[in-house]
Amino acid sequence: MWTRVLWSFALLLGLFVNMSAIAASADEAAVTQAVEAWRKAIIAKDKAQFEALLADTLVYGHSDGRTDTKASYIADALSPRSLWKVIDYKNQTVHVTGNTAVVRHIFTGESEREGGKMQSTNVGAMTVWQKQGDRWRMIGRQAYRL
Repeated sequence: MWTRVLWSFALLLGLFVNMSAIAASADEAAVTQAVEAWRKAIIAKDKAQFEALLADTLVYGHSDGRTDTKASYIADALSPRSLWKVIDYKNQTVHVTGNTAVVRHIFTGESEREGGKMQSTNVGAMTVWQKQGDRWRMIGRQAYRL
């Protein structure tokens, strides 16, 4: 009798752990898609995507120490100051806990600055995403020099 109870408990525990892993991997995939949508929005200067992907309470830190709010980030991203040609994320990791996700990667890219000067970027970055309703939105980002 006790053997059956123990086996039943082990089976239920295994199913619970497996379901948690499936939910976590689905959230990791959704966060990864949001990060990719953000990358594409930067290149396309897509205001609608920025509005959808960035939380109203965004705190955005640049590697040079500047910080932006959602409004100031979008204004800067849409300005003619820089035109991103290529952006890549290397060594990306995604960790989801509940409704919060932490994404780390190396952000590399090529942008054209005002006056036609090309600039290469290679920084580390950590972004924090929060599930708000059915969407993952960036609530924080901090880049750092490598």
